[in-house]
Amino acid sequence: MDEARQALSESRWAEAEALCRKGLGIGTDAGLEYALGEAVMKLGRPGEAMICFSRALGIAQKGSSVWLDAARERARLILPRGDTKEAAELLAEVVRLCPDDLVARRGYAVALRRSGDLSGAGQQYREIARRSPDDLDAVIDFSWFLEEIGQQKEALEESVRAVEKFGLDDRIIRLRAVVERRQGRHKELIVWLQEQLKASPDHIMLWRELAHTVAALDGSKSVDLYREVLRRAPDDFETMVDLANRLQRTRGPQEAHHIEEAYQIILRALQLVPKPKNKIKDIYEILARVTDYERLASMGSFRDLCAEWARQNQVAALHGMMGRVITPEDRIHLLNCHHSCGRQIDSFAALSPLPARPALIGRARIRLGFMSSDLRNHPVSYFVWPLLQKLDQKRFEVFCYSWSTSAIDPVQTMIAQHVEHFRHEPVIGNRDAAQLIASDDLDMLFELGGSTHMNKLDVMSWRPAPRQASWLGYPHSAGLDSIDWPAP
Repeated sequence: MDEARQALSESRWAEAEALCRKGLGIGTDAGLEYALGEAVMKLGRPGEAMICFSRALGIAQKGSSVWLDAARERARLILPRGDTKEAAELLAEVVRLCPDDLVARRGYAVALRRSGDLSGAGQQYREIARRSPDDLDAVIDFSWFLEEIGQQKEALEESVRAVEKFGLDDRIIRLRAVVERRQGRHKELIVWLQEQLKASPDHIMLWRELAHTVAALDGSKSVDLYREVLRRAPDDFETMVDLANRLQRTRGPQEAHHIEEAYQIILRALQLVPKPKNKIKDIYEILARVTDYERLASMGSFRDLCAEWARQNQVAALHGMMGRVITPEDRIHLLNCHHSCGRQIDSFAALSPLPARPALIGRARIRLGFMSSDLRNHPVSYFVWPLLQKLDQKRFEVFCYSWSTSAIDPVQTMIAQHVEHFRHEPVIGNRDAAQLIASDDLDMLFELGGSTHMNKLDVMSWRPAPRQASWLGYPHSAGLDSIDWPAP
């Protein structure tokens, strides 16, 4: 055992494996099984390592140092594979026996979150933050969790305190920027970023988030900002992809030129990072647009990409996969991925439900709501306008809800003047938007945009209306159980 440990400490993995196997040939030993797991894991055989750690768990006395180490390592390996229940059970025991093991507690929080126990995950993140208030990683994890479950006000407060305490760390800047953008506080965020840049003009993350924020309001104006980031950091992979994404989304006489430039930028980015792990959605869209099918295939298979985006709750990334459906099995897989995202969204909303409202009876007119950020110069408006025109105003009272951050155009003005109630709230969080709708006491709500740009599909998860439907803007199930028609 001592020789094997010595070989491990000196990174002589193959020798350590041989020594462990020799010892295990004589008799079972939990310590040797664990050491063998360490060795084969370092040799790139995680599947064998999981088996070794499992055998160590079966032999070692529960609560011993070997048992705890084996539990930590097995949980760390199985969690990314989707074995959340076993990982949660192992880490729960580690946390019970070693309450100050914050690494295990963080893993336990992740396992709970992935298994759908958001309340339990929240308790763990709060406990980690309480036990280690000076640990930036703990603060970041807790704040992101708050943002993810829709508690954006508290997430923003945490991010503001983090800036005051830790300074302009890149992760804090990104956290604050994401939280403020999702609350629609783009203008306030731009002011804050510009103020920080006066004091730190060479801070790349500040420039990058400024470009992202301007892009949310006016994509064409952000192009120059992304170019400025690349001037300061020429090999910044993420900014290359962001610039390419903005270029391929611009419209007008230069559209073809911009698409070609975007493609060339992506080719250069892929030379720097041949197998990217992030920004795949944006890269995929550009490669698909120029029909570079060979490189598209290198991004991953249809099933693997859909499953990974569903795991990350990137429902918008699933939009481009409808064109890759070939078999009925592909269709079912894509549907299941939408449902996976929908379950996550519904579970987040369940943590902060809207107040119950009394049943509505005896009202003279039916209250209909139409929610879309595309009630402007957009194809959605062209299709919904005849319906709005022909609804009998003696029977229906119509409410429209728009979260669009685009400039008000004549089509939006026309719709707003025609319907009785037009709520335009470009600066509002998801739950607040749901509360706004619920306060109008609708009989039925139609969402018209799915998870497309500027729309707030998540609002439906709070069920602000007793009957809810998804129609027109996205030709697929939104995946939410809180949407009644079409059946998810």
